[in-house]
Amino acid sequence: MKNKVKFLAIIPARKNSKTLKNKNIKLFNGKPLIYWTIKEALKSKYLSSIILSTDSEKIIKYCKKFKIIIPFKRPKHISLSSTPMIKVIQHVLKNKEIREKKYDAIVLLQPTSPLRVAKDIDEACKVFLKEKPDSLVSINQLNHTLNPESLFNRKGLLLNKAFKIKKESLRQNKKIYFAPNGAAIYITPKKNISKFIVGGKKIAGFLMPKKRSIDIDDIIDFKLAEYLKKNDFN
Repeated sequence: MKNKVKFLAIIPARKNSKTLKNKNIKLFNGKPLIYWTIKEALKSKYLSSIILSTDSEKIIKYCKKFKIIIPFKRPKHISLSSTPMIKVIQHVLKNKEIREKKYDAIVLLQPTSPLRVAKDIDEACKVFLKEKPDSLVSINQLNHTLNPESLFNRKGLLLNKAFKIKKESLRQNKKIYFAPNGAAIYITPKKNISKFIVGGKKIAGFLMPKKRSIDIDDIIDFKLAEYLKKNDFN
C-alpha cells in the first residue's frame, strides 16, 4: 500500500531491565521477546522502514537476520533506566541515513507488547492519517476497579476515598475512562518529536482489544502474555 506519509517505526530494546533480566531477548514461546514485535512490524502495510535502537551486541547480532535498519549501537548515556524515551528517538533521528529519507511520522513499537499484531499497527496509522493529530497513543478502556470512583488512599490499615465523589454509582453506571495500554503503539509527527511523544492539543486514542494489550513489566505479565499467545487468544 502506497502512502504519502512516510512512517518510520522505531523499536527500542535496551540491554538491561530492572524488573526482568534480559527482558527483550528472554525466550517467549520459544522466540526472543523482540522477535514478536519485529515480525508484526515487517507485516505492516504502512511502515516505510523499521529501525532498531539498542545498546546490546547480542540483540544486534540476533536482529541482523531481519530486514530492518541497524545503523548504530546506542550509546550508554542514553541507555539508562532513567533515560526518557524521547531522547532515544531524537538520537535515531540524528542519524544521517535516517535524516536523508525524510520520514514524516515516528511509530514507536516497544518489544514489551508481544501480543500487538500488524493489524493494530496499520489501523493506528489509518487513524493517524484520518485525524491528523499532534500525537496518537494506543489505549484500553479502564477496568471498573480502576475507575476514580473505586480508588482509595491507604494509611496503615485504613482506607480513604482518593477522590470526592458526590454520588456512589453502580458498576454499570460509572463513567467510562481510558488509559494508554503500556507500550503498544505511539505515533508522533516528526515535527513534534522535539516536544513530546504523547501530547499536544489534539491527541488521538487508538482503542485496542484488552487481549492484545499486555505490557510486560514483570514475570507475572510475561507468563500471562505467553499463555495467551500460546493458546491463540489473539
